[in-house]
Amino acid sequence: MKNLAKRKIRPCLKKCIILSIYIITSLLVNGQQISCVIYTNLTREDNLKSYLVYNDSVAMSIFGFDLNQKIVISIAEGKNAPVHKSYFSKKYNSFCYWKQNKRKSKSVILLDTTKNYKWILIDTFKTIMNYNCKLAYHVSSKQDTLVAWYTTEILHGYGFYEFNGLPGLVLESISQVMNWHLVATKIEKIDGQIYFPTNLKVYYY
Repeated sequence: MKNLAKRKIRPCLKKCIILSIYIITSLLVNGQQISCVIYTNLTREDNLKSYLVYNDSVAMSIFGFDLNQKIVISIAEGKNAPVHKSYFSKKYNSFCYWKQNKRKSKSVILLDTTKNYKWILIDTFKTIMNYNCKLAYHVSSKQDTLVAWYTTEILHGYGFYEFNGLPGLVLESISQVMNWHLVATKIEKIDGQIYFPTNLKVYYY
């Protein structure tokens, strides 16, 4: 009788353990936090905001107006895409887009390695949002002088759009060709995830 009882308990115990692992994993995934940097474009009068959401592996740049936190999370998680967005992936170490291939009706990842810039770092300093920042610049193939102010107090080398690959987070960026002068006004932690597929076909351009 004891052996029979043990046999009945073991499968039940296994199910409980599996269920517990599933619940814990779900909580960890769903409870992820991502960082969001909100920039104001000083060259525009329409209060256009730009958003950079990032985690340890990928950053997403979102062009938009005054988006609320719910919409930003929705865009990051791939549920809503009313505005233009681009990515910087640490896996590919490249600026990239996730796009639909119209011919084959399949999604693909497009890597733009022309935006893997070799930044020139300058020993010039200023403070943005109480962060100590350093200056960097790059002259692009379009003869655009890109200017970035980054902080090593936040070590993720992300910045809005093509301003990536620096020793810290970019809090201010200037592009003459794109006609923007973005300055970070807020950095916050939000509950959500960044959906970026890693199993798609990759194309370079």
